[in-house]
Amino acid sequence: MRRACGWILTCCLEAYLGRLLDSIALCDRHMVAIIGRWYRCVYCPKDLCAECEPHDTHDPTHPFLVFKAPVDIALFKCVLFIWSL
Repeated sequence: MRRACGWILTCCLEAYLGRLLDSIALCDRHMVAIIGRWYRCVYCPKDLCAECEPHDTHDPTHPFLVFKAPVDIALFKCVLFIWSL
């Protein structure tokens, strides 16, 4: 039963992400709104969609955050600044 529940949750997450549109994030490779997982570089203002992230030639030492819900990026930057103090 546990394995079936994990499969159901994965399917539900993928269905949710397939419809998730972030109105402010544009993929830097093909310049359209990001639908689904939003990959944001921790060091650079680089935004990628799930389709482009594996193919992008970005600095391999830069990690990406993966957002799975709409994000207020200005508020997020403030939180990161506070945590860095």
